[in-house]
Amino acid sequence: MKQNDIKLALIDANEGQIEGLPQNPRTWTIRELAKLKASISETPELLTLRPIIVIKHKGRYVAIAGNMRLAAIKEMGWQSVNCIIMPSSTPLPTLRNMVIKDNSRLGSWDEDLLKNEWDDIPYSDWGIDVAEPEPEVPPGDGSATPINDTVTIEIILTPDEFNFVSTALRKIAPSPEDAIIKLYDL
Repeated sequence: MKQNDIKLALIDANEGQIEGLPQNPRTWTIRELAKLKASISETPELLTLRPIIVIKHKGRYVAIAGNMRLAAIKEMGWQSVNCIIMPSSTPLPTLRNMVIKDNSRLGSWDEDLLKNEWDDIPYSDWGIDVAEPEPEVPPGDGSATPINDTVTIEIILTPDEFNFVSTALRKIAPSPEDAIIKLYDL
């Protein structure tokens, strides 16, 4: 294996173009990609320490590991990236294993340690889901909340996410507002 800087114009995402190697099965949302782009902008050195793994195919390169990183840096306008180039003699089973193992999430976070010792980092911005503590319920008689009490919820969506949600809600009712009311009544 060798390591080189490769022009992004020569690297393709794994879309199944190598016979016997299915396309990358990992997906991501626009929001997740935005978080990765922010993370890369903040700490680009991580791409040197965890480069994209590619294999040469028909005069180009196919990303075996790091497809999401590749998508992020292409959107960020990078011209090249440090890659590990797998030998063309690498057996297909090895390449298949790399595709999946690069995306595995072994282990788990010690949430107490994160909350108490690493509380100054933006976990969710970095793609780390930490459960929020359950809100304390004030003592009372257990009766239902009066109907005139309201709660305001702010949901921040990108324009693409908003269009997706609006379209999905219109499949339930004529307007997004009516759809939410209909869902609430379920």
